[in-house]
Formats: sequence, structure tokens, C-alpha cells
Amino acid sequence: MEQSRFLRPMGFGEILDASVRLYRSNFLILVIAQLPMALIYIITNLTSVYAGGTQTIPLVPTETTSLSGLTNLMMYLTMFLVLLIIQTAVVFPVTLAAETKIASESVLKHSPSLKEAYRFSLNNILKLGLTNIIMTVFLVIVMVIALIPFAVVFSIVAFTMFSSPLAGFTEMIVIGFVIAVPFLLIPAFFWTRWIAAFPIMVNEKQFFFDAINRSWNLVKGRTMVTFLVLLVVYLIPYILQGVTFLTLDSLYTARFSLTFGAGILTQAFLIPLVNCSRVAIYFELRSRKEGFDLERRVEQLSP
Repeated sequence: MEQSRFLRPMGFGEILDASVRLYRSNFLILVIAQLPMALIYIITNLTSVYAGGTQTIPLVPTETTSLSGLTNLMMYLTMFLVLLIIQTAVVFPVTLAAETKIASESVLKHSPSLKEAYRFSLNNILKLGLTNIIMTVFLVIVMVIALIPFAVVFSIVAFTMFSSPLAGFTEMIVIGFVIAVPFLLIPAFFWTRWIAAFPIMVNEKQFFFDAINRSWNLVKGRTMVTFLVLLVVYLIPYILQGVTFLTLDSLYTARFSLTFGAGILTQAFLIPLVNCSRVAIYFELRSRKEGFDLERRVEQLSP
């Protein structure tokens, strides 16, 4: 990895190129580090499928069958919720921090170590988990707030459209998407401004609101470019899953199986690329705004 790719301000394409090169140079160790997230993805999705299956209750159920179905449904939904909490508070932050550590060590011309990366993550598991929970809860609140005006506008448009004989389901989906975009930009703005929080926690040992505020100020002035880079990188995995789903026939089992398989491959092999882009963005922003001298940093860290 050439240091110059991280020592100077870069444009949109250069950041993408640096992210891909960082990913390729550490491919195997990043994929291994990503395995916990791939595993939790499998367990969570299988649980949600079983939970959906428990909703098949007879039209005229007996007291026993109705109670049994509801009991199973509540059990699976509880399991699903617990898994989501574990993913948000433990698995995701620990895995992301480990991959961030690996990518950062590569940028700093050190030999990345899976053992050392996870040792850092596990030693700081509480700080990493709480910081991620803070950001997640706030983003959920922002999305809920943004959902209210969207629901109002969409209801008005839908009421108007339904009065027209030309209105159809496809048209409503397209209109709903167009209306949703401006409201989705609000949580997307906050998410983009906080994208450097994990590289900051790993490289600067700042946590909680210190890391969140530091990321906010670091991305400030480069929000649009940062968002576009992340949008392109994040679209790759979801396009893969979407194409897999749309190119299959109407057989539910085939669609689910192949889409589920594509999701596993995405989690294992493509999400590390997304995480590398966070690191590339972080070092680019530090170089641009703070004149981050990598050579001097390496000398300071060397014995």
C-alpha cells in the first residue's frame, strides 16, 4: 500500500481506489475478521424466517392451536430482538473495530494481526458497544421523526392518486420512493458525519461523545463527497442481493435460498470493503484538514 494514497487530499475516485487497494492487500485477514458478523447474519435471518412461519394459524383455530401459534411467534420474536441487541451492542462494534484496526495498521505500514485486532476490540468492548448504541439509538430517533412528515405527505398523495383510474401499485411504489428520498437524507446526513467514529476510536483512543463529536467535525465540509463514496460502496452488496432476487422465478424457496446465500457472501466478502472505505476516508480527512504526517507518526510509534 502506497502511503501517498493516504497522505494527500483525494477526490471521489481516488478514495474509492484507495479503499479497494486497502481491501485487496488485506483480503484474507479481513474476511476472517468478518466471520462473526456473517454468523450472526445467518442466525438472525433464520430466526426471522421461523418467526414468520409461526404466523400460519388456521382461519377457525381451536384454543390450543391459537395459543400454541402465538406462543411460538412470541418466542421467535423475542429471540430475534435479543439477537439484534447482541449484534448492535457486541458483534458489530467488535468486528468493525477489529477490521478498522487491521486496515489502519496496514496504512501505517505495520503488519496487521488478527489476534491483536481482536485483543483491542475485546479490551474495549464496553466502550465500543456503548458508543455504537448511542449512535444507533439517535439515528433511529431521527428516522422516526423524519417518518412523520413523510407519512403525512405520502397519505395526501396516495389519497389523490387513488381517485385516479390510472393509479396502480407500481406507480404508488415509485411515488413513495421519490417522496421518501428527501426525508431519508436527514438520517443519512447524521450517519455520514459519524462515519469516522470507529477509526477515531481505534486510532485515537477517543470513545463515546468524544469520538462522535470528533467525527462530526472531521467530516464537516466534506459531507457530500464522503456520502457519495459510502453510497457507491454500500450499493455494491445490496445490488448483488437485489439482482439475485429479481432474476429468479416466483418460487419462494429458490428466491429465499439464493438471496440468503448472496447475503452470506456479501457479509463475508463485501462488507470488509465497506469498512476499509471508512479507514480510507478517515486518513484522507486527517491529511486534508490536519496535515497528518504519516511518516512522522510511524517514526513516533517505532521503538
